[in-house]
Amino acid sequence: MKALVVDDNKSNLHILEILLKQNGYTVYMAKNGLEGVELFKCVKPDIILIDIMMPVMNGYEATRLIKEHSGDNFVPVIVLSSLSAPEDIAMAIESGADDFLTKPVHHLILKTKILAMERLKSLYHNQKIQNIKLQAAIEELRQSKQQLEKYSNELESSNAKLELLNNKINQEHDAASNIFQKVLQHNDEICPNIKSIITPLEVFSGDIVMSRRKPSGGCYLLLGDFAGHGLLAATGAMPVLEIFNRMADSNQPISDFVYEINGKLKKLLSSNIFLCASILEIDCHEGLVTVWNGGLPDILFVEKNGGIKHKMSSMNLPLGILENNKLKCELQKYKCTPEDHIYIFSDGVTETFNHKNEMYGQERLENHFRQDTVKPNILYNKVGVADYEYNSVKSKYQPDKILEQIKQSIDAFRGNVSQQDDITMVQITYHPYCREY
Repeated sequence: MKALVVDDNKSNLHILEILLKQNGYTVYMAKNGLEGVELFKCVKPDIILIDIMMPVMNGYEATRLIKEHSGDNFVPVIVLSSLSAPEDIAMAIESGADDFLTKPVHHLILKTKILAMERLKSLYHNQKIQNIKLQAAIEELRQSKQQLEKYSNELESSNAKLELLNNKINQEHDAASNIFQKVLQHNDEICPNIKSIITPLEVFSGDIVMSRRKPSGGCYLLLGDFAGHGLLAATGAMPVLEIFNRMADSNQPISDFVYEINGKLKKLLSSNIFLCASILEIDCHEGLVTVWNGGLPDILFVEKNGGIKHKMSSMNLPLGILENNKLKCELQKYKCTPEDHIYIFSDGVTETFNHKNEMYGQERLENHFRQDTVKPNILYNKVGVADYEYNSVKSKYQPDKILEQIKQSIDAFRGNVSQQDDITMVQITYHPYCREY
């Protein structure tokens, strides 16, 4: 460390030199204030001891100039003077001095003052470093804030563009979905005896319903459920529609429908997409219904006043899995009587789950078709979730309202659990000798 002593008295210089060297300082000495200022500029001392009354330049002026040249560095200045009046001490402090000692100074007091100034200088140095780090952190934070604001503006702009794009996509999806459903769903004016409800999980349904009059009288109907749901599941619907209409218009047996659709789907679709389907041919003259069921729930034949009189379970694999030469075509037949109702469902009906992870199931579904329909009794627990049960409350079977009643029953059973799959239900009313299917 370096010390600067400024005093015009050689004896004082010598004494202070010895004391400072004992404390580990390299000592530089000046005989007046001007010389002291110039020496300060050259050696940049760590501490200064300065007298007041000196020739050329007094200690007050020298202290003021030294403090000016110190800038933001803390260089402690201790004034040593024989002057002891309060105004002298005040003037020294005003000039920039950090301490004031009256001569003669005891060496222990001077040593203690020097040590105190060293601690003060160390604290100032550490504080300066902390200030530099703080300023750097503040600047980094400011830059980060500017960058964040930039990113935020860019994100806001991107979000606005995405929202516009999303709105456009939704509009296009809605338009495409409307066209898609109009193309696929049967026309009630063409087949007034066929009613259906389709509740898609997404914009595009993986379930399809197609119906077509038979040229010879009666009709064909197909209910299909592609594996999965949404647009990907619906991609196979158009080729199925083309085949269905072509085969129906040429009055083909439903076995031909099966092989034509299976061959096309096997070529077009990936291995993880297939079609569970029920294909029906209804002969209005004989009342004979021919059914191919591949992977869908039981088809129900219900008397006009209620009561299940016959069921047809799935006897075939879904379409699009096997090559035609490996595919079996098991057909089932049943003869209807006037005003019988035929019900076909996708597995989204029976495989609906509630908050207890219970499945709606075939039994709950079939309870709707009893002559005295067992109505659901819906109880609500403490959190408002429906607990779905059956009791002995009965109501008359109403075929004109049954599909909507089943839908409401499924919704009540599911409660606040999200829909898991597309849900499709079809009702066919058999009218004999009617060519207006």
